[in-house]
Amino acid sequence: MRPKALLLDEPTTGPDEDVTKKIIQVLNDLDLSFVGVSYDKDFLNETTQKMCKLDEGKIR
Repeated sequence: MRPKALLLDEPTTGPDEDVTKKIIQVLNDLDLSFVGVSYDKDFLNETTQKMCKLDEGKIR
């Protein structure tokens, strides 16, 4: 069974650079949505089309 969406919490915290690149490649190759929490702006810029920022309890 293939997922239609993923929930990712800091997917680039821990893995080395090669694994991070593979994560980015897999996310870009899959046809699905994901919600991700990350401080890694490069990761977000490479894998997302839309971003929201949670700031002081408000989504912007």
